[in-house]
Amino acid sequence: MTRTTGVFRLPNGTWGFRYAYWINGKQKDIKRTKDENNNPFKTERAAIKARESAILKAHTELSTPPKRKRVTVSEVYTEYCATGRCGKAYGTTRKQDSLGCFDASHLVRIFSAETGVTPSEYRNKRN
Repeated sequence: MTRTTGVFRLPNGTWGFRYAYWINGKQKDIKRTKDENNNPFKTERAAIKARESAILKAHTELSTPPKRKRVTVSEVYTEYCATGRCGKAYGTTRKQDSLGCFDASHLVRIFSAETGVTPSEYRNKRN
């Protein structure tokens, strides 16, 4: 005997399915009576397979972490200076202003002075 939980028959003779899952403490209910091509499910088995694939798709979408874009230290620092420093004490912002050396030219000078290799040469050696 097959498991038909969440699968139901419509009055017109076609089939449908439903399932529910939780996102951030709220339940999301899904109910489908047609497949991806907008065709009704003619058999119970088709509705069962579609329900299983829909549940699997929802689970993989929830479990994959969002992709993060790559940013440089200077981009993070400039964004922090623009948005993250409001409400800080005057002394704190003054100290942070003295750290304004996170531009690319300053980092290149430090990197080249300590290692004798420019960042582009280092990158080429790694690849």
